[in-house]
Amino acid sequence: MKFLFRTNAGKGIGFGHLFRCLSLATALKQCGVGSVFLANTEAKSKIAEYGLDFVCSETFDYKDLEKIKTIEPEVVVFDSYLADLSYIEELAREQFLVHFDDNNDVYPEVIADILINGNIHAKDLHYIRKKNGTRFLLGPKYLVMKSEYWNLESSDLSERSLLITTGGADLFDLMPRFLEAFGKLSLKKRVIVGPGFSESQIRKLGMLSDSLEDCELIHRPSSLKEHIAQASIVVSASGSTTYEILTMKRLPVIFTLADNQRLIAEKLESFGITNLGWYENIDFEKLPELILQEISIKDSKEKRLSPLFTQFDGRGALRTAKAIVDEVSKR
Repeated sequence: MKFLFRTNAGKGIGFGHLFRCLSLATALKQCGVGSVFLANTEAKSKIAEYGLDFVCSETFDYKDLEKIKTIEPEVVVFDSYLADLSYIEELAREQFLVHFDDNNDVYPEVIADILINGNIHAKDLHYIRKKNGTRFLLGPKYLVMKSEYWNLESSDLSERSLLITTGGADLFDLMPRFLEAFGKLSLKKRVIVGPGFSESQIRKLGMLSDSLEDCELIHRPSSLKEHIAQASIVVSASGSTTYEILTMKRLPVIFTLADNQRLIAEKLESFGITNLGWYENIDFEKLPELILQEISIKDSKEKRLSPLFTQFDGRGALRTAKAIVDEVSKR
């Protein structure tokens, strides 16, 4: 059985689509399934790190569809928002189609044979299926995470610390404002400096951290897992990192950087997660007091959040891979 992953990555897109495809391909390998990736040039080096076959394609067009036909996959896994509806329809006509989605706001109906949405709000989205046989894999049970989260060891917290991340980049220069706000707090502060930070941003953060007590810059970590494990509170945008925090049973304080994060933030806020809101509206003056409050009620809040924590076990990729293989085998 051969799977083809059609996705892309890079500036303006990010690497989230690619990373979850790579994680699913890794899980499929455990099921004895091989995969090839059809993606843009910027995705090539990361795909190579996983030892997977790569074919270059920069656009979602007729030539791209012809490339897919020549590869002759039994299953196509599609993960991007850059293709139009006619492209998706053609994919579904020719192959068994598995489609990743996040917010049900790009295509009017589900054309795929399987739709995957591992988000906390996925079951609230009211998908419309075009054909009766479509299977939906919805919610954190099917959240495709990196393999490092598949088997979690216990991680007892040994120190009070604050982890701060804006993701791979800091497009709106929020990190200096976070550091200035948290500077006088008497706890360890760890700052994630992602690969998309500019040299000028890194220099500025370096000078700021040198002027503060107990402040550490963590440059381009390959994983956030160990850093999340060491934190009492993690301040993070409400994207995929938030799910990593919840999987590690740590308390997130979230904010939104993009429209596609709003539904995640709203759903998590309904469980009791503290939401700072849209990045432009963050009240930085009140942040120190808010973080101290979060730390003071940490134990009781973790108990209240237990029903939320239990939804995230890190093994969604394995569950999703098995569900896809079983479904393909039936047809």
